[in-house]
Amino acid sequence: MTRGSIGLRALPPLLLALAALALWLADGRDRARIALPVLLLLALGLVLAAILARCLAERDRARAGEAASERRFRALSRAGALVLWHGDAEGAIIEAEGWTELTGQESAALRGAGWLEMVHPADREPTIAAWAAARAAQAPVDIEYRVRTMMGAWHWVRARAVPTGREWVGLLEDVHEHRQASLDLAERQEKLRLALEAARLVSWEYDVHADRGRRISRLDDSVDAPAQQGFTLADWAAAAHPEDRPTVLARLQATIAGEAADFAAEFRVRRRPPAEGWAWMASQGAVTERDPATGRALRLSGISRDVSERREAEQRRLLLMREVDHRAKNVLAVVQSVLRLTRRDRPESYMATVEARVAALARAHTLLAEKGWVGADLRLIAERELSGCPPGAVRMEGPPLAIGAGAVQPLAMVLHELATNAVKHGAASVPAGRITLAWRLEEDELRLDWTERGGPQVEAPSGRGFGTRMLDAVLRGQLGGTLALDWAPAGLECHIALPAARVVALADPNQPQSAA
Repeated sequence: MTRGSIGLRALPPLLLALAALALWLADGRDRARIALPVLLLLALGLVLAAILARCLAERDRARAGEAASERRFRALSRAGALVLWHGDAEGAIIEAEGWTELTGQESAALRGAGWLEMVHPADREPTIAAWAAARAAQAPVDIEYRVRTMMGAWHWVRARAVPTGREWVGLLEDVHEHRQASLDLAERQEKLRLALEAARLVSWEYDVHADRGRRISRLDDSVDAPAQQGFTLADWAAAAHPEDRPTVLARLQATIAGEAADFAAEFRVRRRPPAEGWAWMASQGAVTERDPATGRALRLSGISRDVSERREAEQRRLLLMREVDHRAKNVLAVVQSVLRLTRRDRPESYMATVEARVAALARAHTLLAEKGWVGADLRLIAERELSGCPPGAVRMEGPPLAIGAGAVQPLAMVLHELATNAVKHGAASVPAGRITLAWRLEEDELRLDWTERGGPQVEAPSGRGFGTRMLDAVLRGQLGGTLALDWAPAGLECHIALPAARVVALADPNQPQSAA
């Protein structure tokens, strides 16, 4: 009760007292003359006092209602409800208590569909559609959208309403923190997925108690792995290679039992069709949740990655090391033969001959190293070994042909011996001399023809020198081929036939191959 209302309650007794006092102070003749005006003034004062009292009471009730509304709004806000509203059967908003405090939009502006002006543009159409569908079905509506607050920020709210006869009643709840946390979580998960995809990793998690796992992998995952959600330990183990399965399961069980600090294993998984064979996977994980009472693992998390390229590279390095070791031993054996069989009666000639033959081996060794010890093209071998002949003296005829690693050094030695003989005694020893080296594949054989013309008259040697013996030993003994030497007066002709299976390899990737 305000001070004004208290004063009005005291006004009637005060007016009566004043009227009685005026009549008592007047003498008899004056008392009769003023009695009627005093009573009229008294009645008028009482009426005015009543009117004022009613006005003050209505003002007090209005203020009390506003205070109660403010208290209710604050209580609802603390409980998570921001706005209480109701609308007519057509969906037009009649009143929304708390809307102005939330958005700053006045009551007159929000009525009908005016409240939609405060809804985020991207959420407006879905909100209108959901609200229309609910009215059409006379079913409760439940939707989340953003509204612009008095501070100008966008705030997530949840609107729920139910039909009650001829009107709708609903409320708006504050879900901003929850929705923002969900969006942040989704954003972090998307970033994690992109990071895993960029790093070619697979993230996995396994619930030990429920025997259920899930994984996040690339959309183009190339291995035949279990489903991304809800796979069992048996499903996961079944994807592993049968030879690797026992070891992988034992390591995982040791981690679950607490016998190992973490899980790490490399195993093979079948490739997804149309690819064939097995891919190597490296998986690492750790316990992320334990039973507080027993300490037993309840949940494991980790990552996996495809390490097939690394494993294949390691295998290639191992094979390369074996090949290099084998070739080095062969080279040493050939060098020993060169030292032992080369004529020693003339020291200077002996040294030059040995150096030239060792240099031929070195050139072949370098060529193999340049090509990764998988072979070399026959033309490249010939060009290097015949580089000591005069320019323009040699003509080569034949298709690009890859020679296997095991046959490169023997063929290089053969061509070196033929070129050395031509430079010393044959067609390459005179300016007019010409040499033709031709090769072809014919009936599973590699045939090489060495023809010299325009050189000094040829005479057959009286004995077999180191060159002839070396040619025979390499071509017949090492490569399983045949050798025919024709010491015709016009020039030496050498015809070589070698089994293609012993000398021909896959084509040099840098050299186009002919149909032959």
